[in-house]
Amino acid sequence: MKKSTHVLLTTIFPASESYLDDFFISLQNQTNADFDVLVINDGIKNFETYKAKYASLNIIEVKAAESPAKNREIGINTVLELGYKCIVFGDSDDYFSENRIKRSIKSLEENDLVFNELTVFGESFRIENFLAKEIKNLDRIQETIFDGNVFGLSNIAVRSEMILRKLDFDKNLIAVDWFFITTLLIQNNYKIKFLGDVQTYYRQYNNNTIGMSLLLTDQKLELGIKVKEIHYSALIRYCNTYALESYTTLFENKLKQIQNLKVELKNDAFKRRYIKFINSNFKAVFTGWWSEIINLETYFKYENKN
Repeated sequence: MKKSTHVLLTTIFPASESYLDDFFISLQNQTNADFDVLVINDGIKNFETYKAKYASLNIIEVKAAESPAKNREIGINTVLELGYKCIVFGDSDDYFSENRIKRSIKSLEENDLVFNELTVFGESFRIENFLAKEIKNLDRIQETIFDGNVFGLSNIAVRSEMILRKLDFDKNLIAVDWFFITTLLIQNNYKIKFLGDVQTYYRQYNNNTIGMSLLLTDQKLELGIKVKEIHYSALIRYCNTYALESYTTLFENKLKQIQNLKVELKNDAFKRRYIKFINSNFKAVFTGWWSEIINLETYFKYENKN
């Protein structure tokens, strides 16, 4: 039963079960307890034990066994149906600083979307304040959203009124967070704030989409091409549906660029050169996840400078 006007939305699944205690403990420890926890449960059978263990949290469970994109869609649409005013997103394999709910909700009083800092970690590494260290021009992030993404569904919070209509995600979307936020930002010039004093502890392991390393490999390059093809194709369909003609043209061009790159990468010698160049110049290229998959024009421009 709903008790608050604010909600933390997450999806749980068998691969995340090892990390659920970290996740729920960090929610129990929040300095603002005025929020519900809406959980989309995709396959964890003993979840009643977690609800009992963390009884101080008002956990609302919805069972769904669709694709990852469709489970996210179900979660967001359920939030809208229940009438929550503020949505804080969190991945169930991550955990959060104690001030995340309080700072996010307070900041949403004057902003439409807030996103917070990341501590990226794995078994053998830890990078504090990742966004401030790795991302250039965080104050101009709306200008870079079309090529890369910093808005994960574990470090953002939004006012629900930003979401203008019921969602219908392509079931094949991989970068659901990137698509979701992009569709919000092309609808209006929303006010966005970066919370550098709030942390999402962003866990990297072999089963998550990003993997253990940011650097390009053959496998990660292939995945990045696939992510961008699906992403831009879905955005073209979205923009056609809602008559966003200028953005349709933009994303058609982005799709064509990534398809041209895909053709060029069939040449093994060029692929080796491309991967080596990106990894050698990663800090200059990287503006968010998937931004390292740069198009041919950008690649040759960078290469000529070097």
